[in-house]
Parts: sequence; structure tokens; C-alpha cells
Amino acid sequence: MTDRDILSHIKPGLTPSIRCYPSLPSTNTTLREWAEAGAPGGAGVIAEAQTAGRGRLGRSFASPVGAGLYMSLLVREAIPIGRLPLLTPYAAVAAARAIESVAELRVGIKWVNDLRVGEKKIAGILTEVGFSPSGEPAFAVVGIGINLLPGALPEELGPIAAAIGDFTLPPSREKLAAAIFNEFFGRLPSLLDGSFLSEYRRRSVVLGRTVTAIDGERTAVGVATAIEDDGALRLETEGGPLLLRAGEVSIKL
Repeated sequence: MTDRDILSHIKPGLTPSIRCYPSLPSTNTTLREWAEAGAPGGAGVIAEAQTAGRGRLGRSFASPVGAGLYMSLLVREAIPIGRLPLLTPYAAVAAARAIESVAELRVGIKWVNDLRVGEKKIAGILTEVGFSPSGEPAFAVVGIGINLLPGALPEELGPIAAAIGDFTLPPSREKLAAAIFNEFFGRLPSLLDGSFLSEYRRRSVVLGRTVTAIDGERTAVGVATAIEDDGALRLETEGGPLLLRAGEVSIKL
């Protein structure tokens, strides 16, 4: 996999700078370092494996050699700080659309950052923000990890995770990576005006279901009734309505 292979599938008008690696500790870490050295907005880092892949809330993300697509995208557009929590849901919609454009699948989204087929997770997203010395957002790095080949994930993940290849013919990494670039950077205005949220809600696999929210040692059980315009998830619990913010809690169905 090379940058040239991916660029051959990029839509006209998009000119991403792409660096491909056989293996990295973390594509987010590498892109963050590149961003601090001046990488342009729209840049991306892609690896065929990660040795220290990271997920939300400090979890690891399994990234076996050749088993998936592991990539990070750099956003430098001026995003108001209040819109930053929407980057992860926006990326989830972009990745879901990209997968469906190259594979025969219907992809759902588990709030806030997991892509699912049925009851199995096939992809995850991790967004990290870099700030200027004045405290203003300078850039955001959006990491996307997608499981492609069946049978490559650790056995202990079998009950909760799957790969695209478990359901249909997996696409090439080059075509999938290009589709993600096209969807993510080709629709950024819908992030700024929030219009992507209607699709995020349609794809939700939690709305209308009873979920368990875990925040450290505390748990809350309720029915997920709405996704707010700022991306928060509203639960109706026995104690009344509860708003959950991304990055603070984990959801179990």
C-alpha cells in the first residue's frame, strides 16, 4: 500500500498529503508529531499494523498486521471549541458511508464512536485535539481503525468484535482509505453546521434501547431517547433524564 495507490482513488478537488507505513506504534501519535512540525490540513497517516493502537478511555485497540486499515486524519479548519465534541460522531458517519461505498454492508453507529454490523464492532474512532500556546484549538487528529480480514483478531474479542470480511468480501485497503478521505474531507461543511447529525441519529443502534452508562465506579441504566445537537446522549432513567457527554462515559447495550 502506497500513497500513490490511495491517491488514484481520491475525488477531484481533494489533495491530501498521505504517508503510509508497514507498522507504527500509533497512527494518531505519528500524525500528531507531523502536525506539530507543520503538516497541512487534510494530511493523513496510514499503517498496516499498530503495535500500540489506542481507543477511547485509555483502552488498547487491536491492530494486527495486515488485518485492517489503521489511519489518522488531520483537521486544521477553524472549528469552534463548542463543536469539537462533534468531530467523533462526524467521523463515524464519514467512515460508515465510506465502508458502504466499497462493501456490501449496512453499518450502524453505537454512541459515540463504534461502527457496528449487527451486534459486532467492526471499527472504532479516537479524536485528539492539539492546542496553541494561547489555549485555542490548533488542530485535531482523528484516528479510525477498521477490521477487514476475518480470523485475524485476538480470540478474546470474538464475542464483541468482527471484521468486514466476516460478512462480505472485504475491500482493498487502498479503496477504503480513499473513500474515507473523500467522505471525511469532502463533507466538512456538514460538521460545522451540524447537518450530518440527522444521519448519525438514523444510524444509531442505541436510540430506543435500554443501555448501561459506566463512569468510573458509577453506573446508570436508562433508555436512550435522543442525541442532542451537541452530540450528547439523553437517557431517561428512574431518577429522571441524564445527559451523557462523549469522553466521560462508556455505553453497554
